[in-house]
Amino acid sequence: MCQDRTHNPYAPDRPGAHGSHFACRDKKQWPRLDGSTECLIVKEAQSLWGAYGKYRCERSRPLTGEEFRRLPQKVQDHWISSAGKPKTSWAAHTIAAIHLREEQRREPTDEEIESLVKRFKEKKNLPGLFDKVSQAKIQHAFNSGEEVMSSSFLFRTHHQVGP
Repeated sequence: MCQDRTHNPYAPDRPGAHGSHFACRDKKQWPRLDGSTECLIVKEAQSLWGAYGKYRCERSRPLTGEEFRRLPQKVQDHWISSAGKPKTSWAAHTIAAIHLREEQRREPTDEEIESLVKRFKEKKNLPGLFDKVSQAKIQHAFNSGEEVMSSSFLFRTHHQVGP
């Protein structure tokens, strides 16, 4: 699992330290929440990544809109702008939820979201889905709490110093 403080400001700050991980709606994306451990790699500086040891991830409650708004502005901007780019397929479920919520005027079900993403992927037209949602709508969804960031705790399970 790789962490970049640009969008995960509370990632562990040194090998062996605990931290947190933010992600969008897609539950199939990292981190794994099955109790297994993964090696954590953290971006420490431009082009410099460090191995922090073995970690397990435990889901916590999602961030509220208020908590999202309290994140550093550059972190908010990163999630909002990244979520709206078609090349970031990890955000497809978030974009689908925002679109369906506006279209149906109610909270979409997980099945409806999955079905919409699947239809666009089958047509090899995932960018077409992203065209339906503006940056302003993404920002509103996160700021209002309509769309939430999942949050997970990262717990060190094993730390190995050196190569």
